Amino acid sequence: MVLGAGSFGKVFRGSWQGQSVAVKVLHYGQELCRAVHTEVLLSQALKHVNIVNSLHFAQVGAVAGGRCT
Repeated sequence: MVLGAGSFGKVFRGSWQGQSVAVKVLHYGQELCRAVHTEVLLSQALKHVNIVNSLHFAQVGAVAGGRCT
């Protein structure tokens, strides 16, 4: 089920390890690769009651063979 959508992707309802979760699927090119990876690392490091936890990140596709250049 799609919960929302924007210019960079969609957010779906899902489940992970028995929990109900939101799954954010981003579509980006090589020019945004480093920025996306930086944001992911930051969001995984932040822990606060008012911030949604980032549980996992997986890159799928052909952005430089899975690496930012």
